[in-house]
Amino acid sequence: MEQWCRAPANFSVYMKGLALHFETGYQVPDCTLLASALEAGCSVFLSEDLRSGHIIEDMLILNPFETDAGAFLADN
Repeated sequence: MEQWCRAPANFSVYMKGLALHFETGYQVPDCTLLASALEAGCSVFLSEDLRSGHIIEDMLILNPFETDAGAFLADN
């Protein structure tokens, strides 16, 4: 597994988060985190609040409590 990334927080990330909010209906704070992860190039986003299995711009959302996220991450 790759090292955990450092995700950016800036105006463009916030604006992308707002766009994701309108596209997905997720809460703005969640979308800001998603936008930051996308900007950082993450391929998997772990969240217990968002819909597990949802793919946003090639980034997979996984709920670590519903799936064996550890096994998935070890395989990818």
